[in-house]
Amino acid sequence: MFSLLMPTVCTVFVANVKYVDNTLRLRATDYTIAYWGIMSLAFEIVGLVSYKHEFSTNLWTIGFFGSLLNLLGCMFAIAAMTTGSPAGPTSALISGQTILVTVLEAIINMKAPSWL
Repeated sequence: MFSLLMPTVCTVFVANVKYVDNTLRLRATDYTIAYWGIMSLAFEIVGLVSYKHEFSTNLWTIGFFGSLLNLLGCMFAIAAMTTGSPAGPTSALISGQTILVTVLEAIINMKAPSWL
């Protein structure tokens, strides 16, 4: 379910970034980095409160670097869109990562994904 929902969410976010860039005349990179920074801080606080008894520094470090790489990739994609490149192929590349990760995890764990 989430593998199908995430591409939709990414596409809506890309359309929002294009709107902010074209109509409101805010730089897309500034808007996106600020938005992600606020959301990251909110999720960090919620995660620390929710899992304070089960906190793992190792998993936090892996998640930090994974998020950093994701941010860099999305920044490059947004930079490509703001130069006038079509949003469709860029959005497809960003949205396809969820499906790719699901397939790779199914292969690595040798399990078929559940309906959820």
